[in-house]
Amino acid sequence: MTGTFETLFDSGFVSKDYRKNVLWEPLHKKAIKKLGLFTKDECYGFAPLPALGGDYTSEYLIKTNIREYLTLLAQI
Repeated sequence: MTGTFETLFDSGFVSKDYRKNVLWEPLHKKAIKKLGLFTKDECYGFAPLPALGGDYTSEYLIKTNIREYLTLLAQI
């Protein structure tokens, strides 16, 4: 193995591009500001779901029960 976990973490997971494009950090910050932090049984989601006409923007963000949301996603 040529690298270590620390090298991978330092070079990839914390890069600005990774946080912006993969983890959607700007949208996450908007979600916290708009909806507050979620609890252990909640998550941020979109309503309506993008597959049903919504979009991946802060306008469609909701805070919802994670089990119900994942169940709904699985049925789509």
